[in-house]
Amino acid sequence: MTLEVIKNILYFFIGSGILAFLIRSIIKHWLNKDFEKYKLEVLKLAEEHKIKFDRLHSERAEVIKNLYGKLSKSITSMQSLISPVQFDGQKIEDKMNKAVEEANDFIEYYDQNKIFFQKELCVLLDTITLSLKESFKLFKRKDHEPDKSSNEVLDFWDQAWNKISSDVPKAKEKLENEFRKLLGVESD
Repeated sequence: MTLEVIKNILYFFIGSGILAFLIRSIIKHWLNKDFEKYKLEVLKLAEEHKIKFDRLHSERAEVIKNLYGKLSKSITSMQSLISPVQFDGQKIEDKMNKAVEEANDFIEYYDQNKIFFQKELCVLLDTITLSLKESFKLFKRKDHEPDKSSNEVLDFWDQAWNKISSDVPKAKEKLENEFRKLLGVESD
């Protein structure tokens, strides 16, 4: 009888061990299957996100390149127009038309693509845009106020030149640094 009890206990432990092993194996297999399914789903979502981010970054880089080019042309044309020394022989009227056209091209492109930039960067771009407009208005003011003395006219011109030759380049340098950060060319 004791031998039989020992045998039964032994069978019970062996059977329990085999049953526990089977249950554990089934649960492990089921969990691994779900984990692999979940892992594949996460990898798929990560890849989709990466593709969207890469496409957005590429599009943003193109916008930055075009915007910066238009800004540079606009500043160069405005500086050529407002410069106190005019050596190139071009008519002021022609320079003015070119400066206005390029400034408007920059402003229009910027307005259409503001969404690509953080608010802080938009404030900087708005400051540059305002400085371009103010420089032009000051320059034009000298022609539309005939009752002003020549010193007052020269003062308007001087204010316009200081804004376009000093204020705008400083703001443009800050903008360049921000663009470099966005493009990953320069770290913080």
